[in-house]
Amino acid sequence: MKDGHPFIDKKVRRDFDGEVTEGTVVAWMKAGHGPDEPALGRVKHADGDEEDLEEEEVNEAIALHALDEKEELVSGADKLLVENEDVLAYEQDRLLYQARIVEVKEDKKDGRRYLVKYMGWNDKFNRWVPGEEVIQATEAAEKFRKALKETKKKRSKKVKR
Repeated sequence: MKDGHPFIDKKVRRDFDGEVTEGTVVAWMKAGHGPDEPALGRVKHADGDEEDLEEEEVNEAIALHALDEKEELVSGADKLLVENEDVLAYEQDRLLYQARIVEVKEDKKDGRRYLVKYMGWNDKFNRWVPGEEVIQATEAAEKFRKALKETKKKRSKKVKR
């Protein structure tokens, strides 16, 4: 399907282990009937390569494009973040929320993990999060969080028609 989806023609940015590439969503395929058949967005990169991304990956790529090229996101996997440090952490809805690190654990099996307390949430929602899902709180990270939330909100409004 080439048109009719709000992500078609959206600009995206992807980071492949430090190599950043720009692209455009050029097609959208609806989800199938099974859990192994998610909706997919076809992204064509500036170098001509194409890849299919699941909806949440497209959301993140659109939000990442909202950042200036010089702005970087620093994950808890790339840099050791410390207890009591303010961060942004993903929750199960794949949105980022303001949080604070309560404890840090590192082991060979699971890598670096952070016990985070989501700001304004009851302590019963504290949880262990992999380092890849924790981002150091910076202006760029906050800008990314807001863009991700806005992209998801716009997508939800268009689907509920």
